[in-house]
Amino acid sequence: MRCPKCNADNKDDVKFCKKCGTPLVVKQTWKPTWKWHLKVLGIIYVVIIALFFLINWLLRDYIRELPTDITPWLKQDRDKAGGERATVGGTVPDIHQRVK
Repeated sequence: MRCPKCNADNKDDVKFCKKCGTPLVVKQTWKPTWKWHLKVLGIIYVVIIALFFLINWLLRDYIRELPTDITPWLKQDRDKAGGERATVGGTVPDIHQRVK
């Protein structure tokens, strides 16, 4: 590393110039703000969500259906849809109802 003041050669790990004593610590030129972090994280989340839906759309033919014996609420959706493919998120039975 060269000294910016006297142009003397110094080792890379020293903090001061061996000839003139000038500090050789490099100051930080840019410090990210919270707005920058928020923007970058927002972009990352949007890209991840978009990739999730794109991959699900591309692999829709390879995603298997859930059996209706372990998911009875999907059977109701399939019956309403006329035998078409059931989707997750159908009518879920109320867990607070009293079992008879």
